[in-house]
Amino acid sequence: MGNKLLTYKRMVNTMVIITETLICGGLFGLFYSWAQGSSWEKTMGVPQTQIMLTLMLCYFITAINTGVSLYNRKVYAYRIVGHVVQNVFVFAILAGCILTVGHYTDAWSKLFAGYLATLLVCLAVFRLTLRYLVKSYRSRGGNLRFVVLVGSYENNVELYRELTEASYAGFRVIGYFDHEPSNRYPKECPYLGRPEDVTAYLGQHPRVHFLFCCLPSKDRDVIIPIINFCENHLVRFYSVPNVHNYLQNRMYFNMLGSVPFLSLRPDPLSQLGNKFVKRT
Repeated sequence: MGNKLLTYKRMVNTMVIITETLICGGLFGLFYSWAQGSSWEKTMGVPQTQIMLTLMLCYFITAINTGVSLYNRKVYAYRIVGHVVQNVFVFAILAGCILTVGHYTDAWSKLFAGYLATLLVCLAVFRLTLRYLVKSYRSRGGNLRFVVLVGSYENNVELYRELTEASYAGFRVIGYFDHEPSNRYPKECPYLGRPEDVTAYLGQHPRVHFLFCCLPSKDRDVIIPIINFCENHLVRFYSVPNVHNYLQNRMYFNMLGSVPFLSLRPDPLSQLGNKFVKRT
């Protein structure tokens, strides 16, 4: 199951990056044909094919380093567009430097700026269209991920709402386990049994992809066998901290040595750039 998920992500990444690289090269070919006889064409010191391949290589390097996020279960349009803007910005710097230093062409011309602007629009439209197709496919029942919840504390109940409020995310909650049935979950989320029954249930239902557990630490004798089973059967185990009754803010996971803790804001020194500034 884990290998299938990894293969799916790699396939989407590869398909998107290759397609965008072809768009990058094809769009330059169109601009070159429009620029026939212009001053921009006269500044080209190398053949068109060499410039096109250079641009495609620059974009491929840029995209493969930043990756693709549109296949994620929940990702918003503005994040996709922001990712494209970041890619094109880095690509413009990298390609501009190479074209200028190598005397390929004038990277500061209006035509090249128009090429970059058009490329930005084309890539944004391509990714948003692909995201729409992925959402439509998941809404119709394709590429689903099945989820089991363990515990009925407020955080898990809120998590259930997050998982089920958007069908395009592709999550299907099978039900929940707890020491007794809870009225916190809606009727659409069936009671599956006690936490001690989780491993037996997972063994009989191999289609489960994710398990979210919010049992308290006093139930460690129940939790540890569940973790071991999930690790050995490629079920993703997630521990949900029960802090909803006193913390409503976004929280950030941190480690101090081997001790995990949650913070209300990210540590500024967790970013490499801030560490560099502090040292200098």
